[in-house]
Amino acid sequence: MEDDEINGNLFFLLNQMNLRYRWGKVILDEKDIVLAMDAMVTPFSITETCIQMSVYGAQMADEIYTSLEKLKYKL
Repeated sequence: MEDDEINGNLFFLLNQMNLRYRWGKVILDEKDIVLAMDAMVTPFSITETCIQMSVYGAQMADEIYTSLEKLKYKL
């Protein structure tokens, strides 16, 4: 399979993940896949927000990893 086709499949998969998740985004940076998340944090909500974002990020990372493994074996 050619590099352009592999990259096209990877970008398609990452875009699908970005559409699926509201507070996080998946970015391809050189050869790294980066999971970025945004949240409004105040001194009164920092603990709860950080815990929720950690759990949410772990769920995203787990699904992204599984999807990337499936893509790898399709290629």
